[in-house]
Amino acid sequence: LRPALGHTVHTAVVAVTHEVLRLQSIRPEEGQQLLDILDPLLLCEQWFMDFSVPVPTQADRQLLAQERLQRFVPGFTRFKSIVSLLSLSMSNVMAQWKGGLLQHFTTEELKGLLVALFPDSPQRRTSLKQLEQS
Repeated sequence: LRPALGHTVHTAVVAVTHEVLRLQSIRPEEGQQLLDILDPLLLCEQWFMDFSVPVPTQADRQLLAQERLQRFVPGFTRFKSIVSLLSLSMSNVMAQWKGGLLQHFTTEELKGLLVALFPDSPQRRTSLKQLEQS
């Protein structure tokens, strides 16, 4: 069951991630609507918890679920980040980038997201330059 479920979820999250990255403009209300649509897919993490495997703590169970999710749905990390980025301010996006948390996106993908999510401003232009210089 897990490989079939994993393949199906992986196909869905990769397609959604690709389509969101292609968007050239995301108005704030559209970003919220996208979050409303995409948030439920984040629950799929729970589908990969295996309660038949004895683990000492809930944290261990969560770690095991994350490992299984990464094995069966390798595109989930990018998807989860895209969903998170839809609700962040530009300064928070850049803080995540500076902290190395967005390494699974190319510079061009991140620049495209900044352009799509935020209106032209000195802050956006500075952020785009920082990304270009990386």
